[in-house]
Amino acid sequence: RDPERGDGAPPDVVARVDARVHFALITCRAHSPPLRVLRADTLDAQLDELTRAYLGEWVTVHFAKNLITLPHVCKTYLSDFGRDQGAMIAWCARYLPRDKRKLVRFLLRHRVTVAFHPPDPAPEAPVPWSRSVALLRSRHLE
Repeated sequence: RDPERGDGAPPDVVARVDARVHFALITCRAHSPPLRVLRADTLDAQLDELTRAYLGEWVTVHFAKNLITLPHVCKTYLSDFGRDQGAMIAWCARYLPRDKRKLVRFLLRHRVTVAFHPPDPAPEAPVPWSRSVALLRSRHLE
């Protein structure tokens, strides 16, 4: 951010967030994306790939109920995805498989209900690193 802009934000505040980063962060919880090494030279393509994979798995469309269920991270960081729920759903739809994207866009033009998957419970105690690596291997690396 440029402190000379005079928009009132402190100089250490990020002016624009790339929401795709939410689908690359590892939390060692059930809804955590797969473990990946991100490279600077292919970062944009990797973020697209991770976002498509994550949203493809976690966005559900119940056409008969006019219901779209999104990952909880979308609710938590709504403003990173757009100004309101409609903008957030439209943002997410860009990364969905074609058939699912068409259903979402159809529902957006009609009355749609938005729900969110429940958040993963916070661990009661820190998970030992060796167990975290074993969990990641069993879930994502095989």
